[in-house]
Amino acid sequence: MIVLRTMLFIPGHVMKMLQKANSLPADAIIIDLEDAVPLTDKITARDMVTNSIDMISSGSAEIFIRVNSLVTDLTYDDLKKVVCDKIYGIMLPKSESNEDIQKVDKMLEEIEKEKGLKMGSIRIIPLLETAKGVLNSFEIGSTSFVSGSNI
Repeated sequence: MIVLRTMLFIPGHVMKMLQKANSLPADAIIIDLEDAVPLTDKITARDMVTNSIDMISSGSAEIFIRVNSLVTDLTYDDLKKVVCDKIYGIMLPKSESNEDIQKVDKMLEEIEKEKGLKMGSIRIIPLLETAKGVLNSFEIGSTSFVSGSNI
């Protein structure tokens, strides 16, 4: 288990901030593809993040990607583009049920297999941002996976 004391959130569409990320003191760098990125910049942000991950990972911080929530239909494309051995995990916004976590786990399992990554190497951090998510927090936190992903 890692302990994150300092988390730095960076919008995925601002190259200047992505370039500076590895030089800043943080335990975790969370690259945001969700709310911080305007809808018109979502695809560009994915490309910018993908092209910056090697540089960002040269620092000492763990890297997380905050993907778009399942209701946007952008989640799979986000994962497909950014999942690699340089990231520690993903943050799933607006997680509302264990089914949400299991859907993303299946997506990750497929992508990890396709990219030759160890199954379950990309962790999932569910973000509880809705009343339904809070009501189902025990269920979400108790979800276990066959593939070995961690939440």
